[in-house]
Amino acid sequence: MTEQLNFQSTTVDRLPPQNIEAEEAILGGIMLDPEAIARVCDRLIPEAFYISSHKDIYQAALRLHTQSRPTDLLSVTSWLTKHKYNVKNFVTSSLNNSKNFFFGLVLGLALVALVLYLS
Repeated sequence: MTEQLNFQSTTVDRLPPQNIEAEEAILGGIMLDPEAIARVCDRLIPEAFYISSHKDIYQAALRLHTQSRPTDLLSVTSWLTKHKYNVKNFVTSSLNNSKNFFFGLVLGLALVALVLYLS
């Protein structure tokens, strides 16, 4: 008797493909380059982001873009704050977990800008 090979996954606890540094780089680029969101919005869906806060940040940028508003750091953080997202938690969580220095720097600047904007 020959044994049948089963290539179907039977485990549910496997992680989907992910690249956190790529997510961070994309979001950093969107907030620094005013034209970046227009280049990616027709190809990149929010569900492509593994980290939920990254998905929320991207959705905020998409909503701003559809309203012809800027997607810079201050605009995105202001939109998130206005819509009751806890931006401080986003920023500190991303800074603590970030391996991408550039994105960490951008988020650090976002926190400083937000504190200055709200005071």
